[in-house]
Amino acid sequence: MYYLDNVENRSNEFKYTFSLPSKEQIKNLRPGELVKLIFTEDGISERMWVKITDIMIDDVDNCNRDNSSNNNNSCNNSDSEHVIQFEDHKDINQIENYRFFGNLDNKPFTLKSIVLGDKVEFHYYNILSIFNQSNQCTPIVGGLPSELKQMLDQRCLVSNLVASDKQPAGYIFREDPTFHLDSGWRIFQGDESDEYMKDRTNFQTIALGSVLNIDDSILPILSSPPDHYYEYDTKSRQWKELVN
Repeated sequence: MYYLDNVENRSNEFKYTFSLPSKEQIKNLRPGELVKLIFTEDGISERMWVKITDIMIDDVDNCNRDNSSNNNNSCNNSDSEHVIQFEDHKDINQIENYRFFGNLDNKPFTLKSIVLGDKVEFHYYNILSIFNQSNQCTPIVGGLPSELKQMLDQRCLVSNLVASDKQPAGYIFREDPTFHLDSGWRIFQGDESDEYMKDRTNFQTIALGSVLNIDDSILPILSSPPDHYYEYDTKSRQWKELVN
């Protein structure tokens, strides 16, 4: 059986490369709109679209008020939930009580426990993106200087000890870029042997943002120009520039 990923948890883990819809965007969702969720089954994840059919909220007082004014019976079978009357809910903090219902809008490639058209119930923290909208929630990235924001998608050469083994960086330098989108940064764990360094398979080219997800201590020095070299001092817990 599948489960829906909590994308807020993913965002916390990959904070420099992961964005989400803002609470305001989620607040403004309406039935008929498409949202993307992450479905996971047996360790395999797929990002798929769901078309919203209903939005409900746990709110007895508003439910009673809506019934008295609209003469509907949406609360007759429950004392704690009702279909939202959108104009009555302006406080975006209330989305914690929202429940969304919809139908899967595309065919899974691999997952077997859900098919096109199946009903799906989900919460705000399952919503990865909204169709035809740019995600507006980037808490950490949003506070960065524009120069650094532009660098997050640029590439850097990284030792597998950092990129794959998730060890913190210990030695980095910047040289002139050698290809399009190359930041010029070369990032190492610091204890790579000469033999290790000679094997090109021990390195990979990835986005700077992906490295920052592993170790963002390098963030303050990323604006340094080419021909700058740094080593991490474990005693002071600071990067020290190496001078030739």
